[in-house]
Amino acid sequence: MGINLNNQVFRYEGQVNYVKNFKEQSTGKLQITEDYLLFESYKVTMNQETFRIKLDEIQKIEKQKSFYIIPDKLKIYLKNNKEYVITTWDQEKIYKTLNRIK
Repeated sequence: MGINLNNQVFRYEGQVNYVKNFKEQSTGKLQITEDYLLFESYKVTMNQETFRIKLDEIQKIEKQKSFYIIPDKLKIYLKNNKEYVITTWDQEKIYKTLNRIK
């Protein structure tokens, strides 16, 4: 991903789905360090996606529900008006981790 993580402490590491749009999703690994949120799709995933976000670029994080009932979605708003949506069974854990570090 082009950044050195040797000195970073991992606050979270787990599997999520990055929802690019209604038709495109990528399953991969999400990592949260003291400075970055990183996503890299698994090599076997058809839609290859990779992104990194500096935590100080995050404007807000919003909990959402899939199908109006399943609490498994997070929407991440950046200061530059970009948005990222992930689905995960660790919604609360990721939400608290990001808000604690940010």
